[in-house]
Amino acid sequence: CSAPSALPRRPTFVLVHGYPSSSFDYAEVVDHLSQHGDVLLHDHVGFGFSARPNPESFCYSVFEHADVACGVWIACGVGAQGPAVIVAHDMGDSVVAEVLTRHRRGLLPASLQAPGAIAGAMFTNGGMRIRLANLRASQRVLLTPAGPILARAATLVGRYAWGQLFKAQIRS
Repeated sequence: CSAPSALPRRPTFVLVHGYPSSSFDYAEVVDHLSQHGDVLLHDHVGFGFSARPNPESFCYSVFEHADVACGVWIACGVGAQGPAVIVAHDMGDSVVAEVLTRHRRGLLPASLQAPGAIAGAMFTNGGMRIRLANLRASQRVLLTPAGPILARAATLVGRYAWGQLFKAQIRS
């Protein structure tokens, strides 16, 4: 990626794709958006042309995708030159919701945490209205106080299980 232009207060449109696709989903709007600001697209790890690390080192969770997204955004100067306007789709909604939760809690690095660094977000094709969703029992449990602990535990178990699966495939 290249850093956004040096023009002050020029917005950066950060386009976050969904599952199971890639940043190419936004190809038709890049030219139009670039007339109004900088545009940043990146593929989630394991999607599009990105690397596909072994699940022992990367478990493909929303938390890890949010970590990577923040790293890419910071490396590309998002929030440093002007406000970020985030557009998320499908699984990208969950990744951006995690980033915005960190922002609300003051947990992002300074360049993304600065006042006005993130001007807003638009979510498309995602289940953002919990009261209207038809949640499964496992999803309802995640909304309880034990939810964050269970989510982290599931991530660790998932990382181990995927690692075992890939080891078995590599040996055969």
